[in-house]
Amino acid sequence: MFKKVICIVLSTILLVGCSSNSKNTNYDSEFLTSLSKGLDKRWKDTDKYPDESAKNYKLYINDELNEVKDYGDKKFKNDKLKELAIRYINVLKEGKEIASNFGADSFEDQWSEHQNKRYELLVEINSISEIPVQDKDGLGEILAGGKEVKRDNEVRKDLENIINSADFKQDDSNSYLPKYSAVVENTTGYDIEALTVEVSLFDENDVLYNTTYINVNNWKKGTKAKLEFLDTDDKEGTYEFSLKHYEVK
Repeated sequence: MFKKVICIVLSTILLVGCSSNSKNTNYDSEFLTSLSKGLDKRWKDTDKYPDESAKNYKLYINDELNEVKDYGDKKFKNDKLKELAIRYINVLKEGKEIASNFGADSFEDQWSEHQNKRYELLVEINSISEIPVQDKDGLGEILAGGKEVKRDNEVRKDLENIINSADFKQDDSNSYLPKYSAVVENTTGYDIEALTVEVSLFDENDVLYNTTYINVNNWKKGTKAKLEFLDTDDKEGTYEFSLKHYEVK
């Protein structure tokens, strides 16, 4: 009787120990390994099946998604890495939907935006811990592209803030051409080779009556430029800006 009690107690202790270890398992390393496997497989299939088609685009995405899709509800030691893992999984799922639109007029822009999101997330993941892929050159190319995407997105936000906070006033230097202008500084930290801003003009009743543009070239970082646009109708009302194009030197 005494021996049986000891066995039961020991068994209970062992079970509790196993349960405790299971609850404390983190999947940071496993996710990175699975991510690298998916990337390597994707690159191999991209070389093996280079023809552009909805089928092949879905194949490339599934190569990755099949490896990482189950990590969304796993426990991570690094909370930021888990957040990025979930975002990356969601971007891959969005990519499958976009792949279904192959052949549509909007596909190229949608696919390019999808790839940019992937590249930027891979840069962030790799900054936390190096992604252990076999194809180091392939990863290097993606990271280079991702860093450029990240930079361009940051510059876009900065430019939008600069433009939307500018104090445009009517310029009376030429009474024949009603013009509005503002002097602003390039605080993006980068030289802007070209900038185009669309200006939508609305009358007092909030009805769009004209569209014009602001253009700036060779805008060096830390320097000021005069942004200006014409209002040939010269109506009372409001205006809205939309950043249409910019090039970082």
